Amino acid sequence: GMWLGVSGYSTIEPPDTISPEMIFNFINVHESFVSALMLSLAEEDLVSLDDSIGTYLTDLPETISGQITIRQLLYHMSGLYDYLNDPFPATMDSLLADLDHLWTFEEILEKFMGPPHEEPGIMFSWSGTDFLLANEIIRRVTDTTISAQLHQRFLDSLSLERTFFPPDDELIEPVAHPWGKIYPSDIDAKDNWS
Repeated sequence: GMWLGVSGYSTIEPPDTISPEMIFNFINVHESFVSALMLSLAEEDLVSLDDSIGTYLTDLPETISGQITIRQLLYHMSGLYDYLNDPFPATMDSLLADLDHLWTFEEILEKFMGPPHEEPGIMFSWSGTDFLLANEIIRRVTDTTISAQLHQRFLDSLSLERTFFPPDDELIEPVAHPWGKIYPSDIDAKDNWS
């Protein structure tokens, strides 16, 4: 049989209890979808996992080596600065200053990138920058959105009607509030949840 249950709150003020009908943010699960999408493109010879990213992204800042391979992005072996976490809390300050702003690929690279931590291929180090770059390669190779490719190649044929890739997809209601822990520990504890 199947059991379905939920617990907790979508929002605290006003209190809104989680319900089974709510859609949840899949956060880093998107990396699995994007990796599958990249593998699908490789099967069609639209990309090779051993291609350098400079083949597709010719306008990279000097902090990102065009010699990094797609495989290194997908394995988190690029050695790149993590635009989401490394400049913390400066990134959060910028993001929270205008919650309605949809940051472009170019804006993120210009505002949040720092020097790499390591040469490509040396060690595993999770970096949101890796999948930011992988997403952009997919967009340029297919000349469509990630969402359009995911729906065309996977979601629609698998009847995953409640799986979305924002901001490209419009979400259907109700959506559970995407809670997340903000760190590091030097931020006051009362501000650690958003």
